[in-house]
Amino acid sequence: EKDVAEALVCESNELNLIVAEAKHKEMENMIDNNVFEWVIDQGQSTVSCKWVLTEKIKDNGSSFIKARLVARGFEENNYNRTDSPTCSKQSIRMVFTVASSMSWELHTIDVTSAFLQGNRMEREVYVKPPKEFAEPGKIWRLLRCLYGLCDAPRSWYERVLSELKKLKGIVSKYDNALFLWYNEEGVIDGILAVHVDDFVYCGTSSWLKFVVKNIIATFKISKSAQGCFAYLGLNIIQTRSSVFVDQYKYL
Repeated sequence: EKDVAEALVCESNELNLIVAEAKHKEMENMIDNNVFEWVIDQGQSTVSCKWVLTEKIKDNGSSFIKARLVARGFEENNYNRTDSPTCSKQSIRMVFTVASSMSWELHTIDVTSAFLQGNRMEREVYVKPPKEFAEPGKIWRLLRCLYGLCDAPRSWYERVLSELKKLKGIVSKYDNALFLWYNEEGVIDGILAVHVDDFVYCGTSSWLKFVVKNIIATFKISKSAQGCFAYLGLNIIQTRSSVFVDQYKYL
């Protein structure tokens, strides 16, 4: 019994270290993205926050702990617009169809800590920091939306919309999360669908060099793939003439 108890204590201590490391990594993400600034606590109305811990499984089968600091957005009276478009199933399949018909290679990228890379906030929101990182007499004034605020998804979408329009992307009339590019002759040059932080796209080599290169330079990307990959529960296998889609892994 003593050996079992000691083993449990060691396992608990190891888990605490892993969790603490995950929390510090999330704090580094917030600092890197300039999410908040420290201000003197003068009795401002604040929103509290909590840690959400998730076990993530890597492609090789190993696991790790991901920590995300989430604001309790329900404590705030916010009447700003909160809707955030995501691409439809039809739009995703349209990207696959265009890739197949134009013989373009399919690509996907995943933006890391997407909501922390949204537009700068135009309203004042103060957050009481988590106890692990609190400083006496100080609180946070948010510069960008924190996870949990009801307009965080909208803020992220508006940032994506703004950046893609700068790159001459045209929003589809049928889907606000589907973007199209045309050359001077009016022929399609590239197509990209957005589902929150997951992008799927294809296009000419010149379009990839101009548009995608700038997207990758603008946002922090956690992973990318081309040809054969998983996207939103879909397993994509592309050949020279076709695109095959299944959901065996999802099932």
